[in-house]
Amino acid sequence: MKNLLFILSLLPCLVAEKLIILQSSDVHAYYLNGDKEGEGGFLRLGTLVEQYRKKYGKDNVLLIDCGDTIQGTVEGSVYRGDLAIDCLNTLNYDAWIPGNHELDFGLKNYHRLLQKVKIPVLNANFKFKAPYTYKFQSWRMYKKAGRKIAVIGLQNTFLKNWFYGDDWQAYDVEESVKVFETILPEILAAKPDLVVLAAHQGFRYRDSRKVNNLKELAYRFPVIDIILGGHTHWSIPAKRINQSFCVQPGQHATKLAIVTVDFSNKFPEISAEL
Repeated sequence: MKNLLFILSLLPCLVAEKLIILQSSDVHAYYLNGDKEGEGGFLRLGTLVEQYRKKYGKDNVLLIDCGDTIQGTVEGSVYRGDLAIDCLNTLNYDAWIPGNHELDFGLKNYHRLLQKVKIPVLNANFKFKAPYTYKFQSWRMYKKAGRKIAVIGLQNTFLKNWFYGDDWQAYDVEESVKVFETILPEILAAKPDLVVLAAHQGFRYRDSRKVNNLKELAYRFPVIDIILGGHTHWSIPAKRINQSFCVQPGQHATKLAIVTVDFSNKFPEISAEL
């Protein structure tokens, strides 16, 4: 009996050797279905999320959404983001990184939605200007699976060129590389066990407009362990760029990215699936 109790006492330690990162992106207000009837949708993502939290324990699961969450369906247009924010809050996401389409209904509506969000919103390179006052966190340290996980949020650098008119003037967007050079020393000084970049940027082989900077960031900052991408709607279950492990779940809540980080060896072993 004593041996059994001893073994049971070790189980939480064994489970804590694995971190599970769950990522959604470009849901675009697809609540009931993804691209096909009976498949995907925010509600089914929620079911998967709860299954993984139950299996591995909530303290070992990190849940992140990489933006373009509020717009894209009739429901998105009718509710102008409120229903999407309710989903993020109800599922208790660990972080939300907003995308370019969060601005589609104007800055005033975007600012209003941010007041409603009850979860951390990470965005290192987007800043409001007067009369708006909301300030984003550039990055956040999480304690998951007994480790320190630094998560950095990043927006499209090219955002300034996508919206015109008075409703979209009161903000600035900084270049991705410049932002990293500023915040990375602070992050590394905190001695994280894992550095995760969660971005509303994707992977493209050619990108003359420099909308998506992930490849450049991976080569210039090899300290990034994991890159969670979005925006391009590509499904990428696993990809290596320099030293960074990259994944991207596609569009319309059809897939959920599941990244497993095994800390049982000297160096973390990372794998992923959609």
